Amino acid sequence: MEALRQLPFADSSLNSSTSTNSSTGSCFDDETWSEYDALIKKHRTNIKIGHVNVDHIAGFKFFEVKYWLLEGKFDVLVLSETKLDSSFPDSQFMVTGYRMCRADRNIHGGGLMVYIRADLCFKVIKDLPNLRVSERERYKTESIVLKVRIAKKWETIVGIYRPPTSANVPQSLWKFELSSMLEAITILPVAEMFDDVNDKLYVFDCLYEDILDEHAPLKQVRIRGNQVPFMNEQWRKAIRQKNRLWKRFIRERTDTNYELYKRQRNICTSLRRKAIKTFFDKKKDSVKLDTLNRRILRFVLKDWDSNYDDLLDKAV
Repeated sequence: MEALRQLPFADSSLNSSTSTNSSTGSCFDDETWSEYDALIKKHRTNIKIGHVNVDHIAGFKFFEVKYWLLEGKFDVLVLSETKLDSSFPDSQFMVTGYRMCRADRNIHGGGLMVYIRADLCFKVIKDLPNLRVSERERYKTESIVLKVRIAKKWETIVGIYRPPTSANVPQSLWKFELSSMLEAITILPVAEMFDDVNDKLYVFDCLYEDILDEHAPLKQVRIRGNQVPFMNEQWRKAIRQKNRLWKRFIRERTDTNYELYKRQRNICTSLRRKAIKTFFDKKKDSVKLDTLNRRILRFVLKDWDSNYDDLLDKAV
C-alpha cells in the first residue's frame, strides 16, 4: 500500500521527552496517515495486516510501533530485522490488547516479531506439511507462520525475512598505483583555470574522483556464510584451488583442465573425511563415556524408552 510506504521511522516522530502526548502527537498528526485512515474507515470490517522493517526495535522505535497498535492502526503487524536476542525479555515489548510472537537471531541482524490482536484466535505453525523446520533452515530464511481465524475461516499469515547476500567492497590499491595517483593529483590545473575558491573546489572534487576510479577501482568481493565446525586451513586452501581449476575448465573446456579439476576434487573429498574424523575424535575425548553411549543409543534406537536409562545406570 502506497500509504504505508511513506511511513519511515524518523527521530522527529518521537521526542526525547517522556511525555506520552508529546512523543506520539507528531505521529498521529502525520499527513502520511491520512490516506490510510480514510481507507480503514471505508472498510471497517476488514482485518488490517501490515509489515514494517524496523531495523532494531529495542530503541525508540518500539514506542512508535506501540502507539500504532494502541491507536488500532493494525490488527496484525509483522516486524522484520528486530535484532534481538534472549537478553531482551518478552515483557519489554508487550502491548496491551495484543499478543506477541517472536523469532530472534541475534542483536547484529535478522529476527522477526508479530503482534496480533488479543481477541483473534490463532495458532503458531511449527512444521509445514511438506517443509519441516530443519529443511527450512537450509534456505537461510527466518519465518513465523500463523493460522488465524478470520470470518469463520482459518487464514495463513506468514512473516518471512531472508538476509541479503553479504558483500564487501574494498579498495584495490597497490603501492605502485598510489605514487602514480598522487602524481596525477599534483598536476591538476585547477589553480590556473579558476579564481573563485568554490569553483576550484568543485572542479578538484570531480577530477579527483576520476583519478581515484582509474587508479583505485572498486572491487566487489562476496563473503561466504559460516563454515562447518570441522573446517581447517588445509581443506580450505584445497577448496579454493578446486574452485580456481573449475573456473579454468569453464573458460577452456579441455580434457586436461577437467582432469586437473577432478584430481583436486578427490583431494578435497579426502581432506573433508579426515577433517570430520579428527573433529569427532576430539569431541569424543571431551565427552564422558556414559553420556556418549546414551547419545549413540538415542540416535540408533528409534523407540527410546526410559527403561534403557535404568539399564545404563545399573551397568555404570
